[in-house]
Amino acid sequence: MQLRLSPLVGRLTLMILALALALPGNAQAPSKRERQLTQRVDQVYRLFVSGEWRKVEAFLTKDSLDLWAGQAKGTITSFRIEEVKVAPDGKQADATVQVTFNVPKMPMVPFTLPQKSQWLYQKGKWFLKLKRPPPVLELFKTSRPSEVEVAPSPLSFAQNPIQLPVPQPDSETVVKIFVQNMTMGDVTVEDLRTTCSCLTAEMDRTTFHSADRGVLTVKYVGPYPPAQPTMHVQATLSPMMYLLDLPVVFSKE
Repeated sequence: MQLRLSPLVGRLTLMILALALALPGNAQAPSKRERQLTQRVDQVYRLFVSGEWRKVEAFLTKDSLDLWAGQAKGTITSFRIEEVKVAPDGKQADATVQVTFNVPKMPMVPFTLPQKSQWLYQKGKWFLKLKRPPPVLELFKTSRPSEVEVAPSPLSFAQNPIQLPVPQPDSETVVKIFVQNMTMGDVTVEDLRTTCSCLTAEMDRTTFHSADRGVLTVKYVGPYPPAQPTMHVQATLSPMMYLLDLPVVFSKE
């Protein structure tokens, strides 16, 4: 005897299957290239932990080898792959990895920051493509003297603007911000200052070689809300005479 389902039962079955597939636990599985990319990202970041720099070359595109050879290097303590995103053509991809490391002068204070990278699919494998930093002079050009300075800072700050937690009564508020030299040359911090007597700023180093990392410590002592509506951390970055200006705001989060 052949069992026949009524049209209504058939439609209900299809609806149930569609709802089941839409549940979070049934999300689309990663593609083969996503799995390959995740494995390659994991492998290269393990080398960043161990410091086996020569082995990293096998993961780089050909046009990245010279950049890698001239790049300052420093190990990380751990990492976590946050996301890999393959382009629709399957030939390009982006990876985001949470990287944890220590600054030499503050070995007991680990920093964790997201690090993005670009990957290309070539000859059946994924390869990391490094980006060449722009020439130092190009960072500081403006087309007209009257324009507001929009060039990127040679030092990259983990927070811009700097966010301070709302202070408690009769207490000071301190934040530490990760800093890294993004140029191929040395950068020296001169005349580090703030625009409010209630605010102090200190750097754990004043000279940054290429790819060097450091920490900016900002301390606020005063009433809340502050008497001064706007506050800034400022400095001059040599030799390019870049005028650094970091706004300081309060965050209630």
